[in-house]
Amino acid sequence: MKRFRTAHQNTSVCFHRFLCFILIAGFSVLSLLSCENELIGEIDSLRSSAISPTIDLSYGTDTAISLDGDYDFNLVSVGGSNEIIFNIKNSGNSTLSIDLIGLTLANGADTEDGTFSISANPAADVSVGESSTFTMNFSPKSKGEKSATVTIPTNDYNTPAFSFTLSGEGWEVILDTVDISGIGENTATSGGSITDAGGGEITDRGICWSTSPYPTITDSFASDGGQGTGSYSTQMKNLSCDTYYYVRAYASNAVSTGYGPQVSFRTMPEAAYNITATAVPYADGSGKLEVAWESSNSSATVYDVYYRELTNDPPAAPGLSDLAASSCVLEGLINYSEYFIWVIARNISGSSSFSVAGSGTVGRD
Repeated sequence: MKRFRTAHQNTSVCFHRFLCFILIAGFSVLSLLSCENELIGEIDSLRSSAISPTIDLSYGTDTAISLDGDYDFNLVSVGGSNEIIFNIKNSGNSTLSIDLIGLTLANGADTEDGTFSISANPAADVSVGESSTFTMNFSPKSKGEKSATVTIPTNDYNTPAFSFTLSGEGWEVILDTVDISGIGENTATSGGSITDAGGGEITDRGICWSTSPYPTITDSFASDGGQGTGSYSTQMKNLSCDTYYYVRAYASNAVSTGYGPQVSFRTMPEAAYNITATAVPYADGSGKLEVAWESSNSSATVYDVYYRELTNDPPAAPGLSDLAASSCVLEGLINYSEYFIWVIARNISGSSSFSVAGSGTVGRD
């Protein structure tokens, strides 16, 4: 027996088929729209990349640092420092803008604040094909490995935050400064004793000096020409007479320099010169000579005056001592007699040689 669908059943079947068609068509449209959106996104990305600035980082003679790369300061002495200049080049197609406020430095483990620092910032804007520099400093506060991460925010579409790592090791050489010896007017001797190289090879050692405290090898210095640990000595030359100096031993590796404790000394005074002796006029001048001399010494020097009648040979003891001024009056002399006068300069380091003798005749007008 045949079955016949009613009009209602036929209508229901048609509706379901229509609904399926709508769903399939809608899905197809959505799929097309999704593909179109992805394509639009890729086009926008390509367009943005094509017109974007591009940050390139390098140092030295154009040695490149890649994203997440590293620069190693190597061994730097504790208390010393080393700087490196980095170069930012814009190799893109529009102006590179650098967020200087967002330029950050994050210390790694066991790295004290101030170990790494930015001592000079780059420019805020770098034109196409142009470059700008910035300077990083490594000043280890203690011995051991140190690190920090530098992040440079820019408008580079592909690298909006360029980060790289700084590393270095605190180097602490242990050395003493030898006491000063052989002090003269223009020379003296000191040295050092190195007991620990601090884990790095010592390539140079010596002493440095200055009239200001805590001298470094940027002041006057003398190398003993040796390497490695041990004791050494060397001479300071071309010093100024009667001058206070500060001295430190130093030891260097290929990167930085460490220093020993500070010692100090005063060079010997220079002998006085141009001794003159003039008779003091009568009536107050009976038995008197007015003596004067010239000197290159400082106010830390005093003078002893030796004098005697007739013979050009200084006596054993001075007639006047501890004179601060470069002149004096000799009294109690024999009128109309010629006297020879010598002057010696003294400071905490010792005495100069006798000056060349001056002479004068006591007289009465």
